[in-house]
Amino acid sequence: MLCRFALVLYKWKIILKIIKTLFEGREDVFAIRWEREGKAGYMPVYNFDWNEFLAHKAKGGNLKNFANKQHASLTDGGLANHLNGKEIVAIYPLLKDNTSWFIAADFDESTLKGKTWFRQKFKF
Repeated sequence: MLCRFALVLYKWKIILKIIKTLFEGREDVFAIRWEREGKAGYMPVYNFDWNEFLAHKAKGGNLKNFANKQHASLTDGGLANHLNGKEIVAIYPLLKDNTSWFIAADFDESTLKGKTWFRQKFKF
């Protein structure tokens, strides 16, 4: 049983390493998806003292103007949660020196008569 667990753990470490190599972005920050009242988006994840933040919020403050926060790094556990569908995270592909290791694009179907992005691109 222990050997099987070790094998699964070893495979996960390899998978995480491959994913982190393919999708290399900024290591000092990542974002998480949020949904509320029919709206959705992404926001950076921060590390901060919750008690201090709640006191700040009680005085009318919010996360945007809360000074004592730091960007969080995406951990292997957070990446594993993303790959298992437990949460949706996003990385920042543009590095601090304005370079990038990869580019991604989302080609949804057009709303114009159900044409694909490829057909719409060549409509002229």
